[in-house]
Amino acid sequence: MAFEDGRLPKEFVLPNWESNILTLAQALIDPSRHPLWRERLGLGEPRTILFFLIDGMNRRLVEKFSGLGEDLREEPPLTSLAPSATAAVITSIATGRAPRQHGATGWVTWCPELAAHILPLPFTYEAGGDLASCGHAPEKLFGGGPSLFEEISRASGRQCFSIMPRTIAASPFTTRMQKGARIFPSASFRNMCEIAEWIARRAAASKSGKAFVYAYSEEPDHIQHRFGLGASETQRAYEEIGKELRRLHQALAKSDAVLVAISDHGFVDCPAEEAVFVEDHPALGQTLRLPLSGEPRFAYCHLKPGKEKAFLDYVGNELGERFFAILTEEHWVEKLFGTGPEHPRFRDRIGEAILLAKGGAALYDPLASEPLKAFRGLHGSLLEEEMLLPLIVIRPGV
Repeated sequence: MAFEDGRLPKEFVLPNWESNILTLAQALIDPSRHPLWRERLGLGEPRTILFFLIDGMNRRLVEKFSGLGEDLREEPPLTSLAPSATAAVITSIATGRAPRQHGATGWVTWCPELAAHILPLPFTYEAGGDLASCGHAPEKLFGGGPSLFEEISRASGRQCFSIMPRTIAASPFTTRMQKGARIFPSASFRNMCEIAEWIARRAAASKSGKAFVYAYSEEPDHIQHRFGLGASETQRAYEEIGKELRRLHQALAKSDAVLVAISDHGFVDCPAEEAVFVEDHPALGQTLRLPLSGEPRFAYCHLKPGKEKAFLDYVGNELGERFFAILTEEHWVEKLFGTGPEHPRFRDRIGEAILLAKGGAALYDPLASEPLKAFRGLHGSLLEEEMLLPLIVIRPGV
């Protein structure tokens, strides 16, 4: 299925602003504001909520390999955001705001105020170098205000905890954007589940008896990037996820904890022959005033003045089978990035046009890293496989 919208190719799915990962995160703060989620998840009832963000889970592979098919929730369809990528989604979850509001526009974000391309999640310059050591702070670049955890604690009185991969648990982005949560590092998916079980048991025995546990796993995203969707390594990753979630459910079966597991985005295979390199298209490069940013499948294009027509004509004539070009007019900005007060640098960060990948295509700028160019699986665009998310809900005693 696809949400129909004018000029968009029929295979594209726009963010559903009634049922997407951001509205789910907002419902965790106050279920009464989102009756759809209150009914689907019963978020107002359990004393402990385990919210697992499992990076890159493909809905089809969850059904095929994890053994969790009966726990999937089908209707209404739940979508990712735009781009369907971790940097934009995680920042939306942490802040409770749409990408248009927080301004983290993708893995690579152009920050005109720094005159540099940066990587928001590791919080570094794309060219190398730590942003925090240069005096920059995530909340300054992507908006301040209370975090998801501070809002949940205020609204429900729950203690808040976060379990993050040990490689990023102490990063400036994690510690600043997860204010109000006690952060635990984890070494693997199994270890993440073990820590979540321990926290849930300790919380049940505490004075308040209520807790919110957010846990983020980098897998199966990393494995799918390296090996693609059809690899045996990918199948084993989904089997491990299913096994550990069932074990956690059994361990907490007599508690009142509810487990909600979701992905930030889906995934598609991107064969090497589908890759497009800007240096192979000098006429395209001549329309650009900056290197590309965003994602290889959702590329922001900062155009030279007066080059809009030349850009659209070239993409349509030479790359139209692999990419769909749009100008960043208000009509598209609202549909793709949401509404609400706009980040003051948002328009500067997204440029004048966006290239959306079709099929398994990916677009690489000369500055893109070599490991990125070697990926066999990617995400970021608006295909159904990237946009429709698996939602797993396991309630007590079920």
